[in-house]
Amino acid sequence: MAKDVISLAWETVTLLEAKAEVYENDFEYYIMLAIAFLYIGDFGSASSNLQKARRIKMSDVRLLLGQAIIFLRRGDTKKALEYYLEIKDNEPANKIADEAIEFIR
Repeated sequence: MAKDVISLAWETVTLLEAKAEVYENDFEYYIMLAIAFLYIGDFGSASSNLQKARRIKMSDVRLLLGQAIIFLRRGDTKKALEYYLEIKDNEPANKIADEAIEFIR
């Protein structure tokens, strides 16, 4: 039987957090953990992991998308829009940013 996304996200968080010492200062680790936290709705933990990832690599599109989602969730559409526009600068064909910008309008 297929698992739902939330269950998979919880499993991901559990597995990744158990390996925190192994992956300390690893960009991909922080991004995966942040995305899993976004899926389960833990925006504080997602934000914390995105901040750690940003210290390593500032302009990764996944990082910028995650940060935009957090600002959008907080109701700060101006800041979210800034992130979506930065994504468009880095990756002009990004459909997620296109759809988000249209949604904010």
